[in-house]
Amino acid sequence: MAVVGGPTANDRVGGGSICITRAEKGIGRGQALAVEKVAEARREHFKATGEYIPICSDGGNGTAHEFLIALAFGADYIMGGKIFAATLESPTEFVDVDGVRCKRYWGEGSYRANGAARYGDTDGTLAFAEGVETAVPYVGTVEEFMTATRAKLCATLISCGSGSLAVFRKNARIERISPASMIDTVQRFRQSNNDLQSHSRMTRPRLALLASGGGANVRAIIDACEAGVIDAEPALVIVTDPRCRALEFAEGAGIPTIAMPKGKRASNGDLDVLLHDALVTFEIDLVVLAGWLSLIGHRTVNAFVNRIVNVHPSLLPAHGGKGCYGARVHESVLNAGDTRTGATVHFVDEHYDNGKIIEQVALNVRDTDTVESLTERTLLLGIYLYITVLGKLVKNWESR
Repeated sequence: MAVVGGPTANDRVGGGSICITRAEKGIGRGQALAVEKVAEARREHFKATGEYIPICSDGGNGTAHEFLIALAFGADYIMGGKIFAATLESPTEFVDVDGVRCKRYWGEGSYRANGAARYGDTDGTLAFAEGVETAVPYVGTVEEFMTATRAKLCATLISCGSGSLAVFRKNARIERISPASMIDTVQRFRQSNNDLQSHSRMTRPRLALLASGGGANVRAIIDACEAGVIDAEPALVIVTDPRCRALEFAEGAGIPTIAMPKGKRASNGDLDVLLHDALVTFEIDLVVLAGWLSLIGHRTVNAFVNRIVNVHPSLLPAHGGKGCYGARVHESVLNAGDTRTGATVHFVDEHYDNGKIIEQVALNVRDTDTVESLTERTLLLGIYLYITVLGKLVKNWESR
């Protein structure tokens, strides 16, 4: 590769968590051996030319200890498709596999990806797959995973008396761990983790998610709670429209649901009474408005002071108030000629969009923005902000 001008060497030769080339075609080698052999060729090339070729370990690396083995054998950097596929930011859906929260993952050579351009015949068809479709255990956000992984890598280098990767490669010794030892370690870890999760479930605050529309915020918050990004229990979902997709997301997660009345009954105070009683009955700690369009009444507000929150798709107090929701907010922003908009998370009182602001995040309005583009951009921004703020609010909830 160096002779033909390749800037780096990728050692992915049929091995990997998602690649089945070795099984299907009988070529390739394991990841550790692949790195080792490519590193040997790199040393010979360096002796002959003085040119150092970086090596990328690509295939099957999914944990800090696997990263360390690749680095010890000579890799300079590591491909992390398996890990990034397991994060919150991955666009694939969550799935439950034998009680384990996972995200879907498939290889470019799989039938689902239909990578005929790379793996197919000359006629553009894929005669057989060189990759599979599977699921990988959820690991949290990219930031959470990388922060923890970096800490583990640094701790291992320190334990090996190594202040750099070069010294680590020199000092590292690879030894085989017996299956019995590895099984015992994994079992102890799982038991400890289960104990921690059981304690967490007993002490986490209970959330009620209130929605009137498509349910995008509800789905994101449920996923964030299940992932531990928000350390709380979604205990109830309430809607004002039985067609709201939030019901679907709640039922899929096993969360109780209630459909509240609309129209005249909602305007004469019955909604306030019903809402208050439902929240008290389900022992709710924090009420989260997630696309809820009805005004929260006096009885409910007084019972949950500073325990009802909402996200609004503008920089309040601008473009808020009665009737200013959804596309109307963005129409107002564009008609006013504002150069900035954003999202606001605030506590809820008896008036629309009037409670104390908790946190805001802004974005620039582009010359090419339309109501539709602002809707999409502020929706994503608002979800990110909401999850971040909720994560902060539920921390140390018992001390409130």
